[in-house]
Amino acid sequence: MKKILAVILCLAMALGMSIMALMGPVANVVAAMAGGLILNALAAFAPGFLYDNVVGGYVWSFLSYYITINAFLAVFNFIPIPPLDGSKVLFSWLPDHIIEKVYRYQQYISIAFIILLFSNVLDVPLDFLSGYVIRFVLWLTGLPFGV
Repeated sequence: MKKILAVILCLAMALGMSIMALMGPVANVVAAMAGGLILNALAAFAPGFLYDNVVGGYVWSFLSYYITINAFLAVFNFIPIPPLDGSKVLFSWLPDHIIEKVYRYQQYISIAFIILLFSNVLDVPLDFLSGYVIRFVLWLTGLPFGV
């Protein structure tokens, strides 16, 4: 009985850690959806403001950048490299001996990640994935307005 309770407790802790780590990317997607709702509402109810007005152009640009940045941050945060949230989700389900090896080489992994990031090697996959998030957000937030 104690073994069963220990297993249940370990699974509950892993699930709790995963849920907490997912909240960062989820918050970015929710923020992008808020921007998408505003953008689609303006496009549906005040298209002249967005397209025929200088201030509307600035509002459209701001909301577009807001959605894009939040989608990119959601995808970026989900990369499974410490200290990003994706690593916490992954590590909550991995055995301890693998996690110890990753943490042992974390400084080298981080340096390699920074080199890949600044050499633009990760641009294509990050842009590809964030593009899907942006399209999903704009599609979902456009449904209520028929946009």
